[in-house]
Amino acid sequence: MSRIGKKPVPLPKGVTASVSGKTVSVKGPKGELKVVLVQEVDASVSADGITVTPNKSMDRAAAMWGMSRTLVNNLVTGVTTGFTSKLEIQGVGYKAEAKPYGVNLIVGYSHPVKYQAPKGIKISVDNNTNGKIEGADKELVGQVAPELRPVRPPDPYKGKGVPSAGGRGPRRARMQGARQARATGIAQTWLTGQGWAGWASKASLPGVKNGPGGDNIVGQLGKDPMVDDEWGNIRTFK
Repeated sequence: MSRIGKKPVPLPKGVTASVSGKTVSVKGPKGELKVVLVQEVDASVSADGITVTPNKSMDRAAAMWGMSRTLVNNLVTGVTTGFTSKLEIQGVGYKAEAKPYGVNLIVGYSHPVKYQAPKGIKISVDNNTNGKIEGADKELVGQVAPELRPVRPPDPYKGKGVPSAGGRGPRRARMQGARQARATGIAQTWLTGQGWAGWASKASLPGVKNGPGGDNIVGQLGKDPMVDDEWGNIRTFK
């Protein structure tokens, strides 16, 4: 029993629905939408709204029941209030310009990149960088942002570009800083808190006898151990 699937989808005032076979059509203030349901469920219109019932003779009926009801509910929500997604463009000189056909993206190329929005989708831009995607079809609204992102994927270090809708892409630390931090941690581990004085005085390190490759890691008098900044390894002395 699906707690979501068993609930009828209510029809607000001004919204009408019809069912033809497996096709559910909903018409409202923002237009008309349709969805074709799977064979495992059936839909009907009553005074309570649109009811989705499973075909219990089929194995996947229970799995498809709640999802099918959600698809129908998205139709009703779309023709009444619609769906919205936000997009923020980041980067010096990067901006977007709303056009009747969609949007122009200026993101570091020698020419603006034109994007043709799907039918029924409206794109508006505020302050040249904050975009809003509006439409009745939830699937199309969610499709626009993934189509815009490849135009200039976000830089993993500075973050400039066209990120995913509603958020920023993952940020990575600078490799140089990461290597230095790793090298510092390894050096502190090998020195076991004795510092450079232990190396200069040929003090033996507790629990440490040989370095990588079998070389003695006790430094020569007056010399310091050398740390490889690239890989974080200690260069030892024979």
